[in-house]
Amino acid sequence: MKQLFAAIVVAMSFFSFPANAGETISGPPRVLNSTTMIVNNKTVRLDHIHSLKPGSSCTWKNRPLDCGVLATAGLKDLVAGANVICNQNPSGKFTCTAGGYDLAYGLIHAGWAVPSSNAPARYFAKQERSKKRKLGLWGATRPDGTIVATRISAS
Repeated sequence: MKQLFAAIVVAMSFFSFPANAGETISGPPRVLNSTTMIVNNKTVRLDHIHSLKPGSSCTWKNRPLDCGVLATAGLKDLVAGANVICNQNPSGKFTCTAGGYDLAYGLIHAGWAVPSSNAPARYFAKQERSKKRKLGLWGATRPDGTIVATRISAS
């Protein structure tokens, strides 16, 4: 019986669980994609942004690439070597910081995400600057020639 219990505990350590409402979670993150991380075995989705998941092809700097992988790398860069602090919002998603820096804001700043319709006003102001500079997904195109960032929405 003890062996069965031990096996179950070990098996459960490989899984992540959804966070509880209103929860604050902190620790080293494991980035899954451009908007999702695992922090202390909890799945954390960043609030107020939309981005691409791996498998989203585009042309960036005249090369065909996976823009979802690039956007994911953008989040990995923001959290590299840091612990994150994530506060759950009423939406069930999280506002997360690393070293006091808002991760969603950072992804918008680099052009790897766009604000959702309910995002804070400062996110939209930052998006305008990223758009003008053609950063990240604002400098990437789809096969039909449209700018990738103009077609990102909830996924």
